[in-house]
Parts: sequence; structure tokens; C-alpha cells
Amino acid sequence: MKRLMKRNSLLAALFFVCAAVLLASCSKDEDKAPEGGSIDAAVGTYVGTIDMLNASGTKYYDAEIIVSKVDGKHLKVEAKAGQPYSNITAKTLQVSANGNISVQANADPNGILIYTVAEKNLKIVTKDTKADDIVYSFDGKKQ
Repeated sequence: MKRLMKRNSLLAALFFVCAAVLLASCSKDEDKAPEGGSIDAAVGTYVGTIDMLNASGTKYYDAEIIVSKVDGKHLKVEAKAGQPYSNITAKTLQVSANGNISVQANADPNGILIYTVAEKNLKIVTKDTKADDIVYSFDGKKQ
């Protein structure tokens, strides 16, 4: 029960962060949405903290996550091989670029991803889509 509440709290917090990014990017001075930007901005290696969303609540600091482009609308997120946390489930998320501001996946069944271009920060919360999925949250910076 605590695991479910913790995960739901984290998902709710990320939802509000995402909503804030989307709303903050719209100015009354602008007549149209920002143009440009690409999901390629989010491709790379990130170092940060992985928080396992299970009963143990294990955290891994200085963890490496690799984000690669699958196609024009999908990014794959996976842990660096050979690490204690490498067993986390790799996820492919449908994403979109919000101009040169962010890359995000909001309504994907595999989880939530928010990459802010200016800060080069990545936040991920995965969801379980299979019985053996290992779900986690990640907060890190692009290297």
C-alpha cells in the first residue's frame, strides 16, 4: 500500500511539473507555439539518482541512464550495463518536442519523461506494463 501511495505521489508531482513547464512556456505575447526543437535534444547519457519504486525503496546515486532515439517520435531509456541497477526495465516512450524548451512524454503507458533543454535535466517515472517490470524514477543531468 505504501509503495502504491509513494508511486502515485511521485506521478502526481511529475504531472504538476510537466503542467508547469507547459504553462510557463506560453506567454501572452506569443501568438503561436514555439517552433523548432527536436527530440534529438534529449538523446545522450545522464547521471543522477535512481529511486526504485518497490517495497525496498533502494536508491542508486551517480547512476547512469542512456537515452537513445528509436524514431522521430520515440526515445528508449535504459540503464548503463554492468551496474547494480542495470536490471531496471528499459522503456520506449512516445515523446514530443515543445519548441526549444523541452522534450516530454505525458500520456505514454510506459511512463513519464521530461527533459528541459536549457537546464539539461531529465526526469523519468516508469510504469509497470508487465508483471516482471522493475519500475523506478530517475532525476539527473546530461553529461
